[in-house]
This record gives sequence, structure tokens and C-alpha cells, in this order.
Amino acid sequence: IYSNGITVYLREQRDTNSRIVGMINSQQAMTVEQISGEWALVSSDTVKGYARTEDLDQLNEEPAAAATQIWMDGILQKETTLYRDPDKQSEVLSTWPKGQGVAVSPYNKDWYLVQIQDENICGFAFKASVSLSPMPTVPPDKQVVDESKYISASKAKSIAEKALKKYSGFSAKSLTCKQDTAYATDGIRGPMFRFTYSNKKGQYVYAAYVHAYSGEVLYTGDYTDFVSSSAAALSEFVTAAPATTQEPQWWYDDDGNVVWAEETPKPAQGTDIGQSTARSIADRYLGARYAKFSQQEFSRVSCLHITDPTDSGGFQVPYYQFDYFLIHGTGEDQKEDLAYEIIINAYTKEIEYSSASSLGEGNG
Repeated sequence: IYSNGITVYLREQRDTNSRIVGMINSQQAMTVEQISGEWALVSSDTVKGYARTEDLDQLNEEPAAAATQIWMDGILQKETTLYRDPDKQSEVLSTWPKGQGVAVSPYNKDWYLVQIQDENICGFAFKASVSLSPMPTVPPDKQVVDESKYISASKAKSIAEKALKKYSGFSAKSLTCKQDTAYATDGIRGPMFRFTYSNKKGQYVYAAYVHAYSGEVLYTGDYTDFVSSSAAALSEFVTAAPATTQEPQWWYDDDGNVVWAEETPKPAQGTDIGQSTARSIADRYLGARYAKFSQQEFSRVSCLHITDPTDSGGFQVPYYQFDYFLIHGTGEDQKEDLAYEIIINAYTKEIEYSSASSLGEGNG
């Protein structure tokens, strides 16, 4: 559908005070994925969030006139700081260097809403701090990938393994290598050979990407600090499934689109373990699974207690979600990044999800 002639601001949560995560301009198409009371979960090609239903016109299935593209794509020409809200006193989300690709759209006379290219990051930047150059265009003769120009896979593998030797634990003879090719991945542009290495337990421990034309090493990654260190240490967290199994709220169809269930599942019955107990379980589980967890000093740990199935993202509710953050860099380059995340069922203590940031090295 299309908005009813106004700009629709999408928020992180169903609350007018929640952070704005993006916008859909007047006459721009959007998809309504779910409606709950006064709020609708909507998405476009570039953004997803909550909008007030009064800002939508469900009968307007066609744009009233040709859409005006307010978003502008470009390359930052100087360092730019993104804020949570259009206010220099609000939280600083991140600072991006010259050369970063972005899309910007006017918010008011002083501020832009900025979407970072290839990243799920959106924030506000003071207009005076934003200077853009046009996005580079690829000449027609360079747009087609010519596989006849590829170096041999064996040569690329040799280059990859030579680069991975900088990691002290890497030994190609004791690992299983999987090879494929890609044109682009995780913001890294190709064409490229990708080599991933697994140990005898089948755990993914190293990776290297090599440009298929030049043999340049595009990326290397060492994931050994993020693999399970002891199956025995994790065994105590194996628990029974919830008493009442919930149907999933959503799933992906064959085209990768989100499909929402017709009925919202109800929470299982039980006794909530409480935040303190959940945090203790989280710390012990992450410490057993990730080798570096207990060695790190976190800048903060946030906790969400989710009880509403419509906000659960498909996990069993109620649950506790803990996010552990670390400070990286110094001075003006300092920023806070999510390091670990875990979701624990509030009735059964079941670990429903855990993750650690995968740190690697790219060529910029």
C-alpha cells in the first residue's frame, strides 16, 4: 500500500517515544506485515518498523501521482556522527568515516535521516555535517563477471592458506576446507573464491576470501574463540521443552519473504524464573560456550523481558534477552558494539538462542 500523502516514520517499538529507525516517504510503496491495535508493522525495500495505523491508508493501493524520490544515495566526504534522535544531546549511535556509502533523506531544516549502506544502521545527522559525492558507477564493460579471467581455485586456495598462517592455531592439514565462489558477501565485493575451514567436530573456525581476478586477499577470519569449548559444561543447560508448544508466529516462504501466522500464539503456563536467575544462567552458559567471555569487561549489559507474543520475534514467550556490549577504539574512534546475545525461556530456563560477534579482518 501507500501512505496517505504524508511521510511515515517507523519506530523500533510500538511507542511514539521509541527510536525512529527509518522513514517511508509520501507515495512510496510499503508492505503491511501485521496490525495490532493502533500500530502496524510495515516494511519497504530498505527499512522495517512500527507505524501508527492512522498514518496509513489501506484503501490506497496505487500512488496518487508519480512518486518523488526523496532519498539520496552518495559517499560521505567527511566523518559524520549519527545520533539516536534529531538532537545533539541524544545518544551517539556511531561515527562513520569519509568514504562510507549512505542514503539520506531530509527530516527537517536542520537534520537528515541517514541509512548506512550494507548495514542495519539508521540514525540522524546534522545537515551541516553531511557532505556527499555521487555514488560511483560501474562502466558497462566492467559489469559482467568474466569467469575466464579467474585465477585457478588451487592458486586461490594456496593464497588463502598462506594468509591464514598468521593465526597461530591454523593448520590446513587438520581442518576440512569448503570452497565456493561469490560476487559479493557481507559488504565485501567480488568476484571471489571463499574458503571456510572446519575442525573435526564440524565447527567453523577459519575463513578467507580471495579475489578471483587479482588473487588479492579480501578477508580473513579466526572464529576459534567463539566455538563451544566444552560440551560437558553446556550439558546442565539441556532442559525440557515448554509445557505448551507454541506454533511459530512467522516463517520464510520459498522467496525469502516473511509470512505471519493468522493467530498469535499464547504464552505457555509456568513460573517466571526472574531476571536475576536468568542473568546467572546467561553468564554461565556464555562462559562455557565462548572461550573469551569470562576474560572481557563489558561496558554494559541490557535486559529485555518479553511477554507479548507479538514482540517475540518467533521465540517462546515469556523470555529474557541479555545483550552484552564492549567498547572498541580510543578517542574519537571509540564506539560501543554488541559482543554477545542470549535468549532464555523464562519458564523452562531453556537457551533458545545465543550468539557472539564474529571478528575478522578485511581489506577495507
